[in-house]
Amino acid sequence: MATGGRVLNSTVLSKSLSVARKKANEILENVKWENKYYRKDIGFRVMK
Repeated sequence: MATGGRVLNSTVLSKSLSVARKKANEILENVKWENKYYRKDIGFRVMK
């Protein structure tokens, strides 16, 4: 059990940042964890 902070990291490699973000979010959506929270805005500013 974790009390805060990072408890799991995911890394995806791709030639495209948008594809990498999509794949990373797909992986994280499949993680089954009670009260799971993950940021979906990572890399967003770069993609503007």
